[in-house]
Amino acid sequence: MSGPGRTMNTFSGIFHQYVWHTEGIANFDDDGPLILIQDISESTNNEGATQVFIYTTNADYLFANCTAAFEKLNLNIYGARIFTSSNNHCLDTFTVLESNGRPVGNNSIRLEEIKNALITHLNAGNTIAAPTLFRRSRKEKYFAKSIEVTFINMPEKNYSTLEVNCPDQPGILASVGKILASNNINLKDARIATLGERVEDLFFITDKTGQRIEEQALVEKLQSEIKTELEERLVA
Repeated sequence: MSGPGRTMNTFSGIFHQYVWHTEGIANFDDDGPLILIQDISESTNNEGATQVFIYTTNADYLFANCTAAFEKLNLNIYGARIFTSSNNHCLDTFTVLESNGRPVGNNSIRLEEIKNALITHLNAGNTIAAPTLFRRSRKEKYFAKSIEVTFINMPEKNYSTLEVNCPDQPGILASVGKILASNNINLKDARIATLGERVEDLFFITDKTGQRIEEQALVEKLQSEIKTELEERLVA
């Protein structure tokens, strides 16, 4: 679908999301994380997808621990938007599907399980949750050779862009998030795209001072660690 109809549907979806987030935050009076979950219509899947919105105070390892929680829950992440407000709160939105490719739905037990797992991981403090290990298949062994990690610095931007292009596999974001956190790298935003059997993930990152990463030794370290982690996380 293209043209005005698609534009209107997109605007309607964005407006609904804005209202959903705003009302949730306005009605939230707890100090802990706010977690909202709803199914949405999504081009990723004819049956739709599930959107998880997290509102909480910014902290180290937040992204790494969120993605580790989704991995432990066997939820596949198909989209992620990361935003930090001026009052140091994170407004993170993840689009996820169950391992069978379907949205979570309205199963109250499953919804509570997701919320509890996220709260547990978000309250982990300065501890980075370890990604889960999966058994490597022959197909994954072959495709492990085609992992690309690219680092881009543009003069007009005060952040660096990290691009990870690799075969789709569980826990990619959890692995990348763990490495960024362990190297004291801040994540400003993330764009996740799954294209068939491959993913093209963009991470917009800075150092602890909020500046783009220009130290070549650190750039090479991040590239090497991410590639090695993605290759070795699937155990034989």
